[in-house]
Amino acid sequence: MKAAPVRGRPFILLSNIGILLFVISFGCALVRNVAYPCRLGLPGRLVVSFDIRNMKGFAGRVANCPGCGDGTQVDGINSFAVYYEDRDVERPRFMMVMQNPGGTKGVAVSDEGKDLAQVGSSEEFVAMTRKYLSKWLKKSNRSFSESFFGILKKYKLISYDNLDNYLDCDFYNHFLVTDLVKCRVATRDVDDKRGDLCGERFLRTEIEKAKNVDLIFSFSTRTWRYMKGAYLASQGVLPTVVQAHGRLYRMDGCGKCIIPLAHFSRTMLQKYLRLSYYQYFEEGVCDYAILRGINSR
Repeated sequence: MKAAPVRGRPFILLSNIGILLFVISFGCALVRNVAYPCRLGLPGRLVVSFDIRNMKGFAGRVANCPGCGDGTQVDGINSFAVYYEDRDVERPRFMMVMQNPGGTKGVAVSDEGKDLAQVGSSEEFVAMTRKYLSKWLKKSNRSFSESFFGILKKYKLISYDNLDNYLDCDFYNHFLVTDLVKCRVATRDVDDKRGDLCGERFLRTEIEKAKNVDLIFSFSTRTWRYMKGAYLASQGVLPTVVQAHGRLYRMDGCGKCIIPLAHFSRTMLQKYLRLSYYQYFEEGVCDYAILRGINSR
């Protein structure tokens, strides 16, 4: 008598194969999440496929910063910002020195964090920081950009047909962009000590190497404080950034000019300067154009 076939075994076999494939798939996803947590849109620290300590050029020098002695240091791809490579230093005529690139809160899970997790070289890192700087100027600070660059265009310091296209491309040919403090820390943690240390470690050298830069725009209280001490000491006690906002100064020793400006966040504009922010700025730009013999008519 033949044994009756065992029904359901083919189904059991297929089920086991399905479970095995699921486990393998889940394991691969888990590995990807450990290495690149933001690729899956999940929170986590950014770990990239290359060691930031091996970055080249200026990005590499900042990536290898020994820190400020208070436990703060560059420790990941999303912990600092650099907007140019060494080869970009010689061309720009203008320089924007901001206070700091902001804090790290939320960066890891943002679009910027996800993009940073994909970079594999110093060049890609700089390209990515530029992408989000341009986006910041075009969107979050649109009103500032329209007025600031519009005034520079009016006095023929720069030229462009479309502001968005300009901020994506020619902006980086005309401007060397940097921060007083390179690492991402909360603005409240950017104290005088940190500003002085980072300024002497990096910014002073940046300004010295930027031979073609003739006019520097200095943004925020901390940045102006450092620049006064480093480049305007012979001119005595100078006013605060709100009092000095928009005025043209000649820097000691290097022959460059500087226009200090208050931070251009909407809060600062409303609190301190309102519409006079751009009025005073235009006066300084006009003085510079006259000084350098630029015919703006």
